[in-house]
Amino acid sequence: MKQIYDPYNNSVFDLSDKNVSVPQNHFTVPFMFLQSSFKPMASPDFIKDYVDFIKKLEACDVIAILGFGFNSDDGFINAMIRKLILDKKNKKVKKIVVFSFDESEEKIKEKLHLENDSGKLKIIPLEIKENKKYDENWWKKLKDNLNGK
Repeated sequence: MKQIYDPYNNSVFDLSDKNVSVPQNHFTVPFMFLQSSFKPMASPDFIKDYVDFIKKLEACDVIAILGFGFNSDDGFINAMIRKLILDKKNKKVKKIVVFSFDESEEKIKEKLHLENDSGKLKIIPLEIKENKKYDENWWKKLKDNLNGK
């Protein structure tokens, strides 16, 4: 079975299936499922937890992200979040709210490799207090944002 991997959508395509439509505008590579020396992606426990986590995210109306930096070594999580933002089939996820204390919306979109986010992504700036804690009112900012304030 020949398969290719699309890292932008974090998707694997089976080339032997004639019904599969492979995106032509994305970089793709032959699919090889190898264990990362940095992250235990091939661990059965990790794979199960990862699948469970994706299912839980897909079932949410709103996803709030606090304290995640969208760094390049978390590319598999970035791809999962990007897919939730761009997936037109998932009608459940209405909004993904990212609380950021040091990065602009443009920088976060750049890290997620987003050109167009379909309006689901919302960035809310947070202040860091002198004691290095997040603004305690992040939950109020989320509630106000969801209520249109």
